[in-house]
Amino acid sequence: EMLRILTSGVEKDIADIPKAHAAARRMLGRTLLIRLMRNEAELKSCMENDVAAAQSDLRFLTAEQLLLLRVPTLSFATEAGSHSARISFLEAVDRQLFSKLPGRCRRGGAALPEKLEHLHATGLRIALAVGAAASLRDGWGRAPSS
Repeated sequence: EMLRILTSGVEKDIADIPKAHAAARRMLGRTLLIRLMRNEAELKSCMENDVAAAQSDLRFLTAEQLLLLRVPTLSFATEAGSHSARISFLEAVDRQLFSKLPGRCRRGGAALPEKLEHLHATGLRIALAVGAAASLRDGWGRAPSS
């Protein structure tokens, strides 16, 4: 739902990271991130070293791009040590996403929290509110009709 809201009216390929972009030239994991955003690869099948290298590039992505990475992995839950780079990657996606949502959703001259942890907490609350609103709209909590 959040991805639909943020991308409504957008006609460009959200998963694109132009090579000409200054940050793209410094990105070690650009190709992997694009493949993940376009569903050409699954995080669980990527090499740990590639995932770890791409993690530092997450800061260059937009909230929409971070959502493209996160939505397919919402059910990815493991504590296995063999997945430590993937778990760390997803935690970094969440940190970046929740820190960018408040700025992306801001209207007018509303001030953003100055501390990163407050910005993250605000982003998390935005995501929860949007998800709860969508669930209620779609009938969550209602008894099935006969």
